[in-house]
Amino acid sequence: YSFRFHSSTVPLREELSLCDNYVKLCGAMKESTPQLLLDIESSLMDTQILPISLLTFLENSIRINLTPQKELKIHIRAKRMQTEDGAILCISVHDNGIGFDEEHLQMLNGTAWLQKNDGHVGLQNVVRRFRLLYGERFSIAFYNQDGAMIEMFLPAEKQEREVDTDEA
Repeated sequence: YSFRFHSSTVPLREELSLCDNYVKLCGAMKESTPQLLLDIESSLMDTQILPISLLTFLENSIRINLTPQKELKIHIRAKRMQTEDGAILCISVHDNGIGFDEEHLQMLNGTAWLQKNDGHVGLQNVVRRFRLLYGERFSIAFYNQDGAMIEMFLPAEKQEREVDTDEA
């Protein structure tokens, strides 16, 4: 998948399909199969997002939380919200696992970790890529709510054309 896309964004439906396939693959290789629950406004399915972005959060949840003792549930939600400055897209990835420890929460909700290259490479790459694409119009929050929760906020306008990765 990572070698076949030719643009800096993909439709949300394609990213969700990749997440679903990843969960199925994990189920075939392990005793405990995670459950993927989607709550996506149908009008958002063609909205362009970064490829392998939601997959990175999903993979992180599975890697940290998958145990035979507890059924791992991962919810991905996407909704459009209206603000004074225009429409924004809120995408969240929430699992029912152990959550973030305090040290990691403080680090992830700061900015210094994005400048380092000492772990969390997947998360760093996703956040950096979103910031390159959307600048100050992108924000992300990490917190605990009966497990780990990641919420991203980005402009909701549909991109008229896909941006070539060489241009981004």
